[in-house]
Amino acid sequence: MATPPPGARWQLLHLKWLLENPGPRHHTFSMARGWESKSVEDQIQERESRTSESASHPKLTPEELQRRNKREGILMARTRTLTSLQTACGGRYRGHLEQVLADLDRQLADLDGSQ
Repeated sequence: MATPPPGARWQLLHLKWLLENPGPRHHTFSMARGWESKSVEDQIQERESRTSESASHPKLTPEELQRRNKREGILMARTRTLTSLQTACGGRYRGHLEQVLADLDRQLADLDGSQ
């Protein structure tokens, strides 16, 4: 009869122990289940509060929704430009970013003025 490789004996003993001792292997199983149920409960409460908040706000028309999305996009681009401007070293690049910032501010003013 051939002898098993060195790690095989340990694997066989471990498998035998697993078969003889059914049930959870770690004490964290019960804690994880409790944590998950609390997380699910929090998610349900958050969703309910969001739906109640959204019910109190009037529905936006497609034009208002488009204007709001455009404004958010301009604000994100402005934030990104300001961040780049804070770290810009080159004079020409800095000047370009200042022009972009001025243009974004103009777009915001036009958007706010058209409401």
